[in-house]
Amino acid sequence: MSLDWSAYTALPPEYLQPLGEIPRKEARSLYHGLMAMRELRIEILRGLLAADGHALDASDEGIDALNSWFIENTEPAADEPALPSLRWASVTWDVGLFLGDCMIARFPHLRWEFETRGGKSYDGYQSAVVFGFTSGGSRNPSFTVLQTAMDYAIEILDDRAGGFPQGEATVRGISIDLDDIFSRIEPVPVNRREFLTWMQVAARRNNLSPDHPELLSN
Repeated sequence: MSLDWSAYTALPPEYLQPLGEIPRKEARSLYHGLMAMRELRIEILRGLLAADGHALDASDEGIDALNSWFIENTEPAADEPALPSLRWASVTWDVGLFLGDCMIARFPHLRWEFETRGGKSYDGYQSAVVFGFTSGGSRNPSFTVLQTAMDYAIEILDDRAGGFPQGEATVRGISIDLDDIFSRIEPVPVNRREFLTWMQVAARRNNLSPDHPELLSN
């Protein structure tokens, strides 16, 4: 059954562009705009779920249910099926905002920040990230939850299609058939509990002990 989109308002496309490729002043303005509408975006997501008979819930069970719903409904773009449609990209950002807020609710020292570290090669550059992790073995104090959610949507589409053609790449003048290489690799199924995995990563990166409830949840 298709989703009822009648009450869903997608994010304007400028919020979904690669923010690392635009001037910082513009990217920062979009960050502040996204933060100003964060609660509204989560309520819009709540309405989309409710129209499909689901509730948006920050418990482990609720996050698992959101994950299952996300996998089931991830929608490809009509002209580029390896990528989410524009409206699903908006939903993916909404889900990322919700999960980021879940991390902050569980670990109140965390906060949203505008990422200026890493340069253009870094996925989270000039975008909204959850910041303040006490490391837990990682030197990166931020979690790129929005971009990670988008990567997950792309992974779901790839898994559903059984893989998309990759073509060829040239490395030091040598042409490499990527499809041939990937055909020899055993595919890894999509993690159907990916969202909870992120919560557990957040716990580890806050130096919680191995027996902390956040790390023992299933």
